Amino acid sequence: MVDITPEDMVVVMAFRRRTRLIRPLMQQLQQRGILLLALCEPQTQLVIALARWQLCAPLDSVSGFNSYASAMSLINLPVSALLHEMLSQGHQRIHQIADLYQQFDELEHR
Repeated sequence: MVDITPEDMVVVMAFRRRTRLIRPLMQQLQQRGILLLALCEPQTQLVIALARWQLCAPLDSVSGFNSYASAMSLINLPVSALLHEMLSQGHQRIHQIADLYQQFDELEHR
């Protein structure tokens, strides 16, 4: 949070099993004038109330487990749009992140 300014926007992904840190973090950002976009469930009223914009996706499913398919599609939409706008920087950033995963041996080898 050190270098985030009111010229930035923070995207908060807060679905069902979110940490307790989300609300105080959002409150702190909001107090500093940082714009917030929440990607969350429609029932997440505490998160929705703190964000300027909300994109909500239900997780409920008729099966025994929650379905994150709509949530992942919702997350993919703004991320892909931003990547398209900043294509060369975006690809470079993706490669840097992949290199970090490689260094920490976080990915299975194919």
